Amino acid sequence: MKGLILKDLLILKNQMRNILIVIIGFILLSIWMENYFYIAFVIPFYIVMLVISAFSYDDLNHANTYLVALPTNRKTIVKSRYVLCVLSIITALLIGLILSLIIPLINQDMDFISTFASTTASILGVVFVIALLIPFFYQFGVQKGRVVLFIAIMGISLLIGFIISVFENSGLNIASFFNKLEKLNYIVLILIVISIISLILYFSYLVSCKIYKKKEF
Repeated sequence: MKGLILKDLLILKNQMRNILIVIIGFILLSIWMENYFYIAFVIPFYIVMLVISAFSYDDLNHANTYLVALPTNRKTIVKSRYVLCVLSIITALLIGLILSLIIPLINQDMDFISTFASTTASILGVVFVIALLIPFFYQFGVQKGRVVLFIAIMGISLLIGFIISVFENSGLNIASFFNKLEKLNYIVLILIVISIISLILYFSYLVSCKIYKKKEF
């Protein structure tokens, strides 16, 4: 599996360099505009771009035809791609953590909690997108997978909107629920976020394994 992960890292090496330059550019732009929430959305966005690029390169070079011929089972091939995603997510969280420590030193109106919470919330949203993205890519390929994913996200957004409206019409206050979350210990919140990310990715991994085992290349 190490070889498969190394393959992806070497393929994405140039792109990761470009992404680092873009992130630095957005950091400088955020400092200039004194709006640091750009960073919260830029870093997670490029996690998705890395995942898409890894699949795009495989499709372009018909890599799966060669990968399934290796003395490695298909489950390991899928697992290596998810490990790459986890490494990207951890890197994004570390960058977000470092920036959340630095930004309050530059602008005293910002604090660590609000900055890091914004980045973490964005990353959590991106994890959900990735969890949908990878099974769709394995099932439909990169091009068709993007279209199907867009339709799925639209459907999920409508469903969430419908659920929220039902809650509001029934007299339940969603805002009070989030206020209760804010009162929790930050370590508890971090553990909850890690648990949610782990469950989402693990379920996505099981679905991807099932799809990939049946694929013919």
